[in-house]
Amino acid sequence: MFVGRSVWWGLIFVVLGGSLGCAAKPRVVIADLPLESILEAPARAAPKLIAKRPVRDKATFPQSWTPEALPRPWRWIVIHHSASESGSAATFDQWHRARGWDELGYHF
Repeated sequence: MFVGRSVWWGLIFVVLGGSLGCAAKPRVVIADLPLESILEAPARAAPKLIAKRPVRDKATFPQSWTPEALPRPWRWIVIHHSASESGSAATFDQWHRARGWDELGYHF
């Protein structure tokens, strides 16, 4: 029963101590420094601005990806289909490359 009483008294102390602590006035400390010394900072030179060139993108790509011809207006659009039930773009790409052709045939 002694443990129960000590817990009970501890709880009462916390509740009363907590409520009394809230009613106490906060302690205010005022610095002895004059306001002028706080507001006046020594003058410093502004940092020097340096103009830098933008960094160029250093991305690389295979030379074979470079177009062989300059861009030009379209003259035609060719629409084609495989007429097969199981064909896929990857399958046709492999078939074309096996014959020495470039890609799927969409870019010519």
